[in-house]
Amino acid sequence: MYTCFLKRIISIGLEAEASNYIISSTCYATLSAVVKPQESAFDGKEAALLVDELRTNFNTGRTRSYEWRISQLQNIAKMIDEKEKCITEALHQDLSKPELEAFLAELSNTKSSCMLAIKELKNWMAPETVKTSVTTFPSSAQIVSEPLGVVLIISAWNFPFFIGAISAGNAVVLKPSEIAPATSSLLAKLFSEYLDETTIRVVQGGVPETTALLDQKWDKIFFTGGARVGRIVMAAAAKNLTPVVLELGGKCPALVDSDVNLQPQESAFDGKEAALLVDELRTNFNTGRTRSYEWRISQLQNIAKMIDEKEKCITEALHQDLSKPELEAFLAELSNTKSSCMLAIKELKNWMAPETVKTSVTTFPSSAQIVSEPLGVVLVISAWNFPFLLSVEPVIGAISAGNAVVLKPSEIAPATSSLLAKLFSEYLDETTIRVVQGGVPETTALLDQKWDKIFFTGGARVGRIVMAAAAKNLTPVVLELGGKCPALVDSDVNLQVKINFYF
Repeated sequence: MYTCFLKRIISIGLEAEASNYIISSTCYATLSAVVKPQESAFDGKEAALLVDELRTNFNTGRTRSYEWRISQLQNIAKMIDEKEKCITEALHQDLSKPELEAFLAELSNTKSSCMLAIKELKNWMAPETVKTSVTTFPSSAQIVSEPLGVVLIISAWNFPFFIGAISAGNAVVLKPSEIAPATSSLLAKLFSEYLDETTIRVVQGGVPETTALLDQKWDKIFFTGGARVGRIVMAAAAKNLTPVVLELGGKCPALVDSDVNLQPQESAFDGKEAALLVDELRTNFNTGRTRSYEWRISQLQNIAKMIDEKEKCITEALHQDLSKPELEAFLAELSNTKSSCMLAIKELKNWMAPETVKTSVTTFPSSAQIVSEPLGVVLVISAWNFPFLLSVEPVIGAISAGNAVVLKPSEIAPATSSLLAKLFSEYLDETTIRVVQGGVPETTALLDQKWDKIFFTGGARVGRIVMAAAAKNLTPVVLELGGKCPALVDSDVNLQVKINFYF
């Protein structure tokens, strides 16, 4: 999967949205008969120096070029071919994996991922042209994929052979599992032999070394392991608002007999209204109510209808909260929100359709599909400066994906917040879509609950609070922490004063 270690930047400059991209890792190994753990003391100071060195090298632009990326990927493929015997021996030493299993489950799949990356890299790096709104005519726009920076990969013991974020053009630190010491040692040896040591490193060790790494500022963390350590990783990432990918075990198929009680186990909520609300919406979601195309399209059509029928009320609320002129409110909020809604209505069937993907020769004659599934019950916490657009657009996305939604609008825009509560109850399905008004106490009560995703728009200070709360339940988050806004700077401007003003 090439989707985890990239920024995608809209070059028109309205807002730079940080999304993800990674290509899962291949491994790099050469075995020595007796494997010893790393002897040097790797503490916080060493970790900081390592990250600083890699960030300096990344900032030279070294990893951005197609030539650098393709050479590293080709070296990984070469490494797998040349060191196959060493790698299978290490996997056998750590996990008693038979040679055939090690080849089929790890080396073959990793080599396939690497060859796919080599084949598709130019396409992945190419800018993607996107349509622009009539309100920005005659502008054009592209989505340009950018490396995130310096990323940390903490891998697991059971399949300890992965590809890193090389295809996305990042500098990488890999921390292999100490529970697979032979493979860990082999990875360290092979990385230094086959890959660019100025931008790609391996750190061996256990809890102290992992803790030292987590104390640093990363641009992304990819962790594979258990939920207990996953919480620690996410809490550490929250301190620096570092985006994370947590691969916490697998979803294993199960045979369910006809006499099994399929009703979900009731969550142990307390008597607070927030807990009762989430419990009610989760129960309704679990009936499958929100999954159908018919439910989703009806809610989206009702949002479009709401914008058309209540345009005057909405623009008045925006004027009351922010003194926005009617034309600005229409162009900046209502028109853009309506466009997003109409796009969702138009594309919904395509978005819901399964995507057929190629299977490996090792699984012949199987076939495979990627089927998009709703996450569950999601929380949207919106901002005050565009209180209609930033509230309704994430809700449109959540509904399109078939989720139940709780919207918490900003209390700093009370007229719009109150109107949204009224309109949602009038136009949308109250059994699965709700609005909660209020300030810090209400937001705190909501954040104490277990969500399946949290979408927050606001400032970095509150963003840290949101991410720390989400970490307790390993809840994935999207944090839209302000935008990178374009500015016209005249030739006679004092740049230092202007920089201080903005930053």
